[in-house]
Amino acid sequence: MDALLLALLLNLALDQGSGTQRAVARFGSRFAEGEDAPRGIVIGLALMVAINGVVGAGLGAVVATLLTADARLLFLSMALAMGGTGLMFAALRAPPTDTDRPITGLRTLLHFALRRAGENAAFATAGVAAFTDAPLLSAGGAIMGGWVALAPPLIAGCAMLRHWAMRLFQTAAGLAILCAGIGCAANALHLA
Repeated sequence: MDALLLALLLNLALDQGSGTQRAVARFGSRFAEGEDAPRGIVIGLALMVAINGVVGAGLGAVVATLLTADARLLFLSMALAMGGTGLMFAALRAPPTDTDRPITGLRTLLHFALRRAGENAAFATAGVAAFTDAPLLSAGGAIMGGWVALAPPLIAGCAMLRHWAMRLFQTAAGLAILCAGIGCAANALHLA
């Protein structure tokens, strides 16, 4: 259960301001006026998040078989440190606007699926799965966290990401995750 909750919270936090969330916000802005969004795109986004969570947890399970307990904790600490730093930098990026190029079609969905595979949320999922040795729970938490993070911008559009509270959350959450990563590294290296 720890793996489920940890993966859920990390994905929920690290998806704030991510490339995927920004793309979903641009897509949502097109349909915020009441027009129905294409079901195929919405289902594709949901599947993309699910596949990404399963792949990330699977890679973490493979890594877990190759590392000692301290090395697994160090692997998680690297994921946390990189994720927290990336989240703080996301707060400095200009928010997307309604006029930015929106998601359209299968080709663009594939593009963002590949992009999402390299985002910090996937690395964090792998780190959680490796450390806890619970890939199924980690995948479930990652999928739920990703869905919860992407649902509001899908409904509200870019207006949500332009709010000052979003930048404040990104900065605070990024700093907290970075500090957690440093603490995990110190513990893994027996410095604390």
